[in-house]
Amino acid sequence: RGKEMSGTECYLQGVIHDATWGPAILQKMKGICVSFQVPFSYRETVYKNNSPGVVQNELRVRLDLLSEKNKKWTLRSTSVPSVKAKLPASARIVVDVKVSDNVTQFLELTGFKYDYDYVCEGTESVANIGDRRYVITISKLSKSSENRAEGEDVLHPGYSLVEITTTSSSDEDLNKAADEINSVAEFFGPIDLAKVNVASIKASKLPIPSAKQSQGAVKKKKKKK
Repeated sequence: RGKEMSGTECYLQGVIHDATWGPAILQKMKGICVSFQVPFSYRETVYKNNSPGVVQNELRVRLDLLSEKNKKWTLRSTSVPSVKAKLPASARIVVDVKVSDNVTQFLELTGFKYDYDYVCEGTESVANIGDRRYVITISKLSKSSENRAEGEDVLHPGYSLVEITTTSSSDEDLNKAADEINSVAEFFGPIDLAKVNVASIKASKLPIPSAKQSQGAVKKKKKKK
């Protein structure tokens, strides 16, 4: 087992039409980010264990596709996203552990079974605002090479998933982190970054709203104000 990294993440997500909003969000990010558009690419394989008495029934194995010589493997555990009505952002507990390339065999021996996998490619930018560090990713999901069919590479072509995350130091700090991340998200308006319920993401059914749905969410938000 390698080094562990854990914490409670506070996050907001949204979808942009690349041609319409891609240049605009990048221009805004340039003004606040200390690290800008660092590329990433990984294949994430989800394993599940439905055996009775198993508390953590889903684990994710990430393989860094940009590491050439020494492949980097990470085992990730995430809690079911919290979407409490009073919390203005989604929250999840994340634990990342660096592992070796035999992690899949280990999981299978301990009762976990392959569920699905996908490839995530995009860029990561970092902004330091106040006392918090915000990570902004713009990415696309596609079928992994094993499941890829011609003409079906990228899911939802022409659109990208935008996610902004920060971490809270304690349960007491979670509400403050949620309020502050919303303040940062307003900077990217009219692009709508909001809390979403993503208890389960299937590579074949990525829950990305259409452009009309996204515009409707923005209009509803304005009416409430």
